[in-house]
Amino acid sequence: MLSDVNFVTISEAPFWEDGIGSLEKDKDNSNIKKVSPTEVRYERSPPIGKMYLVEMLVKVGATKFSCGTGSMGPDSQKAADEVAAICKSVRKKK
Repeated sequence: MLSDVNFVTISEAPFWEDGIGSLEKDKDNSNIKKVSPTEVRYERSPPIGKMYLVEMLVKVGATKFSCGTGSMGPDSQKAADEVAAICKSVRKKK
């Protein structure tokens, strides 16, 4: 169960790969790990404390979506894992 501060975001992302490629340019991002071609995890340390972020590419037909923790990710790896599990379950309704 996610809390009122930990949530999943899903949005259209036609240029998902470009966005992922720019993560290294932000000095607040660290430990960027490409888990698979469609999943990236990283840590962000802005002034409010460390956050654990997940970005996943979800394709529904020809449309690309980004599913993840959003820019204000959770403050625990466990919550980020929960978001990743939810994103992995997103499928096109038959």
